[in-house]
Amino acid sequence: MLLGRTLATELPALLRAAMAEPEVTVGAVCGGSLVLAMAGLLEGRRATTHHMGLDMLDAAGVHVVNGRVVDDGDLVTGAGVTSGLDLGLYLLERGVGPRIAHAVEALFAHERRGTLWRNHGPAPAALRTPWPVTRTPLLRGKNRHVRRRNLGPVRLDAHRQDQGRGRVPAREGALTGTAHGAGEEVPLGDVVLDGDRLTWSQAVTKPLRLNPAFTVRIDGDTLTGTSRAGRLPASKVTGVRRTGRAGAEHRP
Repeated sequence: MLLGRTLATELPALLRAAMAEPEVTVGAVCGGSLVLAMAGLLEGRRATTHHMGLDMLDAAGVHVVNGRVVDDGDLVTGAGVTSGLDLGLYLLERGVGPRIAHAVEALFAHERRGTLWRNHGPAPAALRTPWPVTRTPLLRGKNRHVRRRNLGPVRLDAHRQDQGRGRVPAREGALTGTAHGAGEEVPLGDVVLDGDRLTWSQAVTKPLRLNPAFTVRIDGDTLTGTSRAGRLPASKVTGVRRTGRAGAEHRP
């Protein structure tokens, strides 16, 4: 993925530094929003991008707004590449006022259009964050190798809460664990076993920023199911309980 190559450059660090400055407003248009999201800089923020990239933006933990220009305070994003003019004129209006912005709009022979969304005022009742749901997780067994298409093999370390060993610290009322793959270690979240149905979530940053949720069925020492990040299509997941040495490779 062409945009993903930017993660290996100095750009993410420069963008992170800019977004950390309280007096700086960062603007991004089209694929620029995806670059910010893949660098982990938009998680929990409201933003937009080209309509073909909205699912990827959602999968990176962004609150997607299907608007032409989205104002989230010190972050202003535009949809497709032609929305760059609308975004620029909006920033001009926000900074120096509508009279100057309208004069520049006339100079460009451009007429602004589309939805301008601002993070201001009460949210509609249907869009408010629901009350959190408390679940009691339970997971039997440990050290399963899982393969998710496009992300490669992942090793899961998980134990019963009362075992409290390995990489899984015991916490009252919750089970914690880790997933290892693509050169990183990430915690498991919301691990729940209901009969033979196992679900969990995790946030990965390599090869790009995603927040996949897993749903699998366990049959003895094997598991099969799917994972899905946001609105992206589901991917097939297969796994087997690891019985060899710690560095053994799983080949599905």
